[in-house]
Amino acid sequence: MKAPRPKKRFGQNFLIDQNVINEIISELKICDNDTFLEIGPGKGAITKHIIPFCKEIILLEIDFDLVNLLKRNLCEQHKITFINDDALKYDLSNEFKNTKFRLVGNLPYNISTPLLFHFSSFVSQIVDIHLMLQKEVVDRLVAKPGAKSYGRLSVMMQYQYKIYRILDVSAEAFNPIPKVNSSFVRLLPHLNRDVSVTDELLFSNIVKLCFSKRRKIIKNSLKKYIEQGVQLEKTVDLNLRPENISVSDFVALSNAISTFGQNQNR
Repeated sequence: MKAPRPKKRFGQNFLIDQNVINEIISELKICDNDTFLEIGPGKGAITKHIIPFCKEIILLEIDFDLVNLLKRNLCEQHKITFINDDALKYDLSNEFKNTKFRLVGNLPYNISTPLLFHFSSFVSQIVDIHLMLQKEVVDRLVAKPGAKSYGRLSVMMQYQYKIYRILDVSAEAFNPIPKVNSSFVRLLPHLNRDVSVTDELLFSNIVKLCFSKRRKIIKNSLKKYIEQGVQLEKTVDLNLRPENISVSDFVALSNAISTFGQNQNR
């Protein structure tokens, strides 16, 4: 039986460059007690190199035809769980109630940002994340304040993870060839932070609010809080735009607003 053809609706671009595959496997440094979750395993280009060395692997694939292909090709392996579902909707805690796992994947570029936010809601269960992403997305992940690519994604992901660009990958490494280049990236959850947010939902909302008005200074973006009496001028220069505010500054802003709200409710 022939392998399924790539489906455009799923944003499928299969990694075929063996040199890139070998480098990825080398970077993973797989141990025999590792539990992996692979998102979008495709035809198993990475999967087949992980299986011999790990404890177990869960394959989450939205394409039913690819799940059947993987089952046929990997049927003799007993350490594999196959899940045919949408990664954006799947509750990872169903499989990892008491187990930490390593996440790896070649994400569909059209939904990579929502997936990154979805994964972060399970960050306490994640050992590390290794992903193939559109290069532009990785540029945003690693961007520093003042850079053109620095934005909401940069702040939210850098608060949760240490992020390392491992490898840039040309479009020719995939089939079909995408219209963009890619990068392979490593995300390591912060085990210890110098400063933590006191209200994560508020923090997320503050960052989103500021970058939704990217060209406005912070004083204007957070006007409603300032009018309520929150003293924010001691935390950051309110005349700066959000693209010039560091992650720690956003944490300070959020915590100041949170503390004010708690004091008002006493």
